[in-house]
Amino acid sequence: FSLVMALAMSVRSRRACQMFFPLLFLCSSFCVSVSSLPLSPSSSGIALNSTLGHTLLISSSVVTTTTVMNHFDTQVTQSFCSVATSATILNALAANAASQGRAVAVPVDPVYSPYRYYTQRNILEDIPCVATVKTHNGAELDAQFIALHGATLDEWSQYLKCHADVVQKHHARSGGVGEFRAALERAYGAQPSGELVAVNFDRKGVEEFGGGHMSPLAAYHKDAESGDEHVLLLDVSRYKYPPVWLPVEELYDAMATLDSTSGLNRGFVVVSARAEGSDVAVGITTEASTTKATELKAQYACLEKKEAARWDGMLACLDGGGTAIMSSSQTSRSAAMSPTSAGVLGGFFGFVVGGALAYTYASLVGRRRVSRAFAALQYAGDVDVDIP
Repeated sequence: FSLVMALAMSVRSRRACQMFFPLLFLCSSFCVSVSSLPLSPSSSGIALNSTLGHTLLISSSVVTTTTVMNHFDTQVTQSFCSVATSATILNALAANAASQGRAVAVPVDPVYSPYRYYTQRNILEDIPCVATVKTHNGAELDAQFIALHGATLDEWSQYLKCHADVVQKHHARSGGVGEFRAALERAYGAQPSGELVAVNFDRKGVEEFGGGHMSPLAAYHKDAESGDEHVLLLDVSRYKYPPVWLPVEELYDAMATLDSTSGLNRGFVVVSARAEGSDVAVGITTEASTTKATELKAQYACLEKKEAARWDGMLACLDGGGTAIMSSSQTSRSAAMSPTSAGVLGGFFGFVVGGALAYTYASLVGRRRVSRAFAALQYAGDVDVDIP
């Protein structure tokens, strides 16, 4: 893929450009499957599943680290990194509070009802406070906004405040690593403060593929002899990068990068649980069980329908016992075609159409605009709006 890309971008004639792009699409279809496994960490990073990674973990604050890892979430779309990070730290904070006998208000997602648990859905949905968040383009902040734009550090910290106390929102700057280090020592030191830290950084700053990104931190380690400092980053793009120990200063430098959407540097947030009344507890709710029984009957009745055999139909049934959202025509077509034949036919059709579009596009706009388009596509995953 890289070879074809380099050749295509180096040619100067439109004719040659037209010849290379169909080949590029063919190559990329194979490369996607080859590179689908999680990528390797940076040269300065230490993989958590390595011997040294385990050693660093053992010598860290075990309670805080394991609590965060117990609730480690994967972003549901490639622009939901801030929401997945929020779900991870909010659930960890709630669990910590519950273990200390403190009550924290946690919403209920219909899929998991009657159990209270933060999800990437209920963090944004039906929360009046979230709708009041000021966004960079004046639109209302909701799931659609995040899916389309991701979030800046300011937008992220604002909707986090709807669920917890944002103790600190810090835009990283040159020479300001001391504040980051102090936050890490408070949250993950020998006597944890009960706060958690999450970061907004540029992947390129830690030798990773992509653009702006958010993820939670789970541990901090400082070597007593060498003074080397590392922080454990739990990348919510779990399909892309595994958990990794990164040098503190390197990660901070990756945060001290400009987000072109906000015009401000990226940075980090320090979050703590917000105490609520004692009548609110984490876990099973005390609402009338008869209501839940009725909902369960509706869900099971819906799940027995043929449409529920498809993933979307099944989720629609679990979503409050609603009717599956798949038409009978879609069901009959999917039943008539096996997964294998559908995949082969779909792949062939996608290649033909993609090649034709690339050829046409190259003819119309030439090499310069096409190269810009592919540069944008290169960073289309898990970005915080800042697409180079």
